Amino acid sequence: MVKQKNIPIVTYEEFQERAKSNPNLLAKSPFIVEGYIQNWPCYEEWRNLDYLRKKFGKLSAYACSPQFTTNSNVKLTRVKTRFDQYLDYLKNPEKIEEIYEGLWCDGSYETFLAQNKPLYCGSLRIIQEANDRIFDDLNPIVPKPLENWNSILPFYYKICNHFWLYVSLPGALTPLHQDNNGTFAYLAQLDGRKRVTLYSPEDFDFYHNSKVGFLDVLNPNDEEFPKWRSATKWTGELTQGQALMMGTDWAHHVVTIEQSISVSLDFVNQNNISAYAASEQWANSFGRRVKMKPEALGLFSSEELKKKSDVYIGRKAMRSILKNGLKNNNNGFDGSIRKVFLSELESLSE
Repeated sequence: MVKQKNIPIVTYEEFQERAKSNPNLLAKSPFIVEGYIQNWPCYEEWRNLDYLRKKFGKLSAYACSPQFTTNSNVKLTRVKTRFDQYLDYLKNPEKIEEIYEGLWCDGSYETFLAQNKPLYCGSLRIIQEANDRIFDDLNPIVPKPLENWNSILPFYYKICNHFWLYVSLPGALTPLHQDNNGTFAYLAQLDGRKRVTLYSPEDFDFYHNSKVGFLDVLNPNDEEFPKWRSATKWTGELTQGQALMMGTDWAHHVVTIEQSISVSLDFVNQNNISAYAASEQWANSFGRRVKMKPEALGLFSSEELKKKSDVYIGRKAMRSILKNGLKNNNNGFDGSIRKVFLSELESLSE
């Protein structure tokens, strides 16, 4: 028998009270929060696809079915697109062959049909700067009293994509996965409905197989995941105006029930800065960027750049950037956070 729990649904006021008494409450339980995102200045505008087309239509992206793959038995179909082109598909899905003729990067139109799942556009790179004015439209970006340190961590939005806009048709699928970089995350539902399934990181060995990947929640394989029923399955339905909040390494699986508009954010604060610092994903990405222009820092010898991993280069470069920055500004709230980040990085063994 599968062990199952309903994801608690709480008001914004109740969530705030719980977070005041336990700032790390997301470590043990996800929550669906009502009455939070309605405070955003953009709440009504971002529920309008014509508005989103004007604002983000020229951005390039990939549209995939499913959104990505985390199980080696599942095949990906993918097209290179622009957001306005994807919205054309959303409006007329029966014209997909015409809209994306010659644009299939993985698979083909025929393999897409065989999967019987719509294309999902979730890779828009909307934000690359910590001071992007979009944040003014999404204020408060994190439910208070939770803290958000993203803007204080150097290159946070340049290194990785930590903010997403999702628009999807019924049946669109995000397979079971954990977010990178040890971050906290939320999925805010602006329009439509989604069904969500979560698993705690404590149950990781039950729903993950190192040879296959993550459990296919809709079609569990008993041979590959013999103990998947031992994992507690947290479930809920996310409707308009609600936000799903989850902690570090909570695995999540999402299916669109009604045509949907959602936004998602990964964020760091005092409760997961250690996990973020230890994560290899951002360090690997940053290391690759540094290797492209190593002269900008003047920190590495050619031999070091050749022999050392991208993770090593990324972490060493970040330590240097933090130290230099703290020489000029080591006081105040931002300085104290960067000191914590530096301390966590210095505690890692290479």
